[in-house]
Amino acid sequence: MARTVASAQQAERVLLEREAELSELGDLVTAAAQGRGAAAVVLGTAGIGKTSLLGATRGLAGERGLTCLAARGGELERDFAFGVARQLLERPLHELAERERNTVLRGAATLAAPVLGLAYPRMQPESPFAVVHALYWTCANLA
Repeated sequence: MARTVASAQQAERVLLEREAELSELGDLVTAAAQGRGAAAVVLGTAGIGKTSLLGATRGLAGERGLTCLAARGGELERDFAFGVARQLLERPLHELAERERNTVLRGAATLAAPVLGLAYPRMQPESPFAVVHALYWTCANLA
């Protein structure tokens, strides 16, 4: 799974003058732990600490018992269709027992299996939208 920061105190030591951002993101993590979803967008120029802020947030989520997945687009994913999606979902799906994996990849999510490198019936999606739709349902079922 994702690398996490050991504690909120450690995150505060690493991230100087980020108390407001950590507080807001911490509130979202608390809401998620209570079953209320939300989203945040972290914007900034290169080198300003976005990755560190997200790492600290994953640390907070881990402390609250939440499972955190992370993926990062890079040079290798540029020419590999859905490479980031595969990076994000392949390991958690392979770690599931076959019965659980079948449950996650049921219905509309079935078309995501070939993209994620899983040995399922060979179905070729008709369009990239079908794959994106299948990945959406894979994430929803996994959650």
